[in-house]
Amino acid sequence: MGSLPSLRPKHQDPDNTLRLQSRVILPPRRKTSLACTNCRAKKTRVRSSSASRCCYENTDKRKNETWRSTISDLELKNGQLERIIESLKCNSLPEAVERLQQLRGDLPTPSQSLGQTVTPTSSESSAYGPGLAAATYQLPLTPSSRPSFSRSVSSEPLVDLGYVNLPTEEMTRHAISSFMRCGSTLFHVMSKQSSEDLIDKIYRERVGVTSSDICQLCALAAVGSQYCTNEIPAFATEIYYLHASSLFENSDGDDLIYMRVFACLSVYLILLKSTSARTMTDRLEWARVYRTLAFTECWLSSTLGYECGLWPEEIQLIDDLADSETAINPDNQICTRLIQRHVFKIALLSARVCHDLGSTKSLSMDDLQNLSDKLDTWHQELPESIHLSSLTSPNSGTSDSARRPLLFMHMIHISSHLSIFERVMRIALKEALGKSDKLMIQKVFSLPTDLLETYGSFAQQLARIIKLLYDEECVLARCWLTIHASFHAAVVLLMRATKHLALGAPQASVLHDLEHFRVCLQVLHFCEKYDIAAMRLIDVVGPLAARVRQTIENPCDANNVAPTFSISETSDGPRISAPLAHVVHQLVGAMGMRYQEIWV
Repeated sequence: MGSLPSLRPKHQDPDNTLRLQSRVILPPRRKTSLACTNCRAKKTRVRSSSASRCCYENTDKRKNETWRSTISDLELKNGQLERIIESLKCNSLPEAVERLQQLRGDLPTPSQSLGQTVTPTSSESSAYGPGLAAATYQLPLTPSSRPSFSRSVSSEPLVDLGYVNLPTEEMTRHAISSFMRCGSTLFHVMSKQSSEDLIDKIYRERVGVTSSDICQLCALAAVGSQYCTNEIPAFATEIYYLHASSLFENSDGDDLIYMRVFACLSVYLILLKSTSARTMTDRLEWARVYRTLAFTECWLSSTLGYECGLWPEEIQLIDDLADSETAINPDNQICTRLIQRHVFKIALLSARVCHDLGSTKSLSMDDLQNLSDKLDTWHQELPESIHLSSLTSPNSGTSDSARRPLLFMHMIHISSHLSIFERVMRIALKEALGKSDKLMIQKVFSLPTDLLETYGSFAQQLARIIKLLYDEECVLARCWLTIHASFHAAVVLLMRATKHLALGAPQASVLHDLEHFRVCLQVLHFCEKYDIAAMRLIDVVGPLAARVRQTIENPCDANNVAPTFSISETSDGPRISAPLAHVVHQLVGAMGMRYQEIWV
């Protein structure tokens, strides 16, 4: 193949070059826009004899202004599509389906059902990017099965405070008050008066406001928004969190402010089921905030199976804090400090017991008793004023503000007992896991007869506490404390109901266990609307419960159609149907689940 022709002539005529240099250079001919749209597209001249009709547009797409406008429109549409995609990334499949139906027009939009729309101001663009400035935010739908709240926050644009754009004062105040009402009695971050002073300083006084003030305010509001999920718009929650996390590293505050924000961001990430929450961990106030972080570390390690990273010096710091609080309140009058002290103690005990379980490969029922006795030391040291019996008595005199956290405290204690029981069962029956249902049945029924009865009573008591909290509208949709307790109670109750059914116990006892199980399942269904962990746990126990109910409703079909297994090594004696035997096998498997995978 020959070489390509040169772009320049090989030889230039010097005379011709001179003639070109002496010629007058005229400006280039200007292009006109007289051509019609069709001819311009074909790059032909307009002819009057043309059969096609000339068509002229109002705008000339060759102009820079037109191109800029087109690009701006495309960027806006692209941002809207990205927000739609992000909105479909939900924690639960039902929520994603609901939002998709709204986009298709099958369901009314939140603004149509609630009449509330939030439109950010143009000043948002500088703080949060061009995507947020052009969007219209709407409050989420309130599920019909969700308990109704007495207050709803009006949706208004962001407020330009001069130094930062924040949601309205009413919205921020409601978010922080929700945390103070729900979580501050369990976890100390800041006093109620200090939080109100902080709101007034930023929204009203606007004098001497620092980045540390905004950081603390947004951290509190971010956590509080998760305590009233259906009342605070999602965009406001994200703005609170973005401000708190971005200002945290550049905050000019002291160590106490750092600890407060650490605690809030840690709780926020826990509510969102984020594994990075574990990384968020001489003065009295400083030690109280540190105790909140220590509780987070202990309780997550006992429920998710992480190794507890507390050092002896840190535990000693919290013990010294407990001694100083005891000296101030020697009569153990009910107060937030008393509750926080004992909530941490039970979490620390649970973490230590779980550590002992993780360091051994074989356990006997005597070992289970010893571990249970360690947990009971907490109950033995508990002041009489905060015993569970005093809370449930008609004349307890416990205030409503203390009743709820105290119920949560006892819920943690009882669920810790059930967690240890399940782990011991898992270790004791590990040889039968994955083998035949018949072998598993024989191993389960060879355990002490009173073992399942004892922990079944624990599960019933735990279900009663859960029901009290649910009936009083104190259950939070993303509370891992409640989700964890409901699942463990459901597993043990279903196991005992299956055993009673196999042994031919009175049907009333079976139905009694199933009624308590139904309460736990109802709470999990309530939580699954917002929490993916609850949804996954329902997928574990839901089908097993349906199989047990089917056996109760059609006992003849189960015995005649399905094969039966002997519950002992000898052929004579009680027998259990294959569906129930499979339920028992699956329940034992559920007792050893990896909750890190469920939780995240």
